[in-house]
Amino acid sequence: MPRALVLFSAARPPADNEVRTLVLPHPRGGEPALFARSGNALVELQRSKSDHGAWFVDDAAHAGAGVVVATPYDARLSLLSVLTTSATRRQFVPLEQVVAAAGHEGLRCLLDLDLGPLGAFCDEKDLGDGLRLVRLAEAPTVVDWLHGKVRRVAAV
Repeated sequence: MPRALVLFSAARPPADNEVRTLVLPHPRGGEPALFARSGNALVELQRSKSDHGAWFVDDAAHAGAGVVVATPYDARLSLLSVLTTSATRRQFVPLEQVVAAAGHEGLRCLLDLDLGPLGAFCDEKDLGDGLRLVRLAEAPTVVDWLHGKVRRVAAV
């Protein structure tokens, strides 16, 4: 049974076609969610299946095959979720320690990604030699960052 993978503009497949799937806790409630990683890109995978309907792939119709939709995912949302539930959220601790303390092996892949600036929701101290300390920022800073993300999505 064929399956379709719908990729939105920012989630293009890599030239080497190497995509690895992983399960991470969803930042909203912690339930397992399926993600795919390719290089520095992370996408959330969601499957939609219906017993009624069909998908057109090339020149053929496939009934009830379902579709997997891949949407770009900001990995900093998972890091924010980990920081908000961390017992050390008000202390400067190594980023690796925060992720390890979360107790989910899949979250370690976040450390391999280029997360970009974390200053939008956490305070940072770079001690050199790759040692980066973080702590959760004050609530207004975090809320402003999240509101900005919502406004950008709503504008599309």
